[in-house]
Amino acid sequence: MGRMNLKRQQSRVYWNGRVDRTSGLLFAQPILSIASDPKNLPAINILAGMGILTDDDGLVDAALSEVVALPIDQKRELDPQRDVDYLLIQHGLSQV
Repeated sequence: MGRMNLKRQQSRVYWNGRVDRTSGLLFAQPILSIASDPKNLPAINILAGMGILTDDDGLVDAALSEVVALPIDQKRELDPQRDVDYLLIQHGLSQV
């Protein structure tokens, strides 16, 4: 399954309410992806977004700390579309 398809599927499942967010099922795929590749920015981005949607500040902080810890040149190489930057900006705006 492609990364974009994974994002769409998880969004649909969450918004349709088919999986209780506390069950952990929704978070399993991105967590497994990160476990096999700690620099998997799309999976980190998904978890941060899920944390924002579920008001889980611990998840947001953990995901964003991984992103912030990356050197800028490496982050740009791994995320050429700047999806992570967009998420960081949105999260920052939501904190105001």
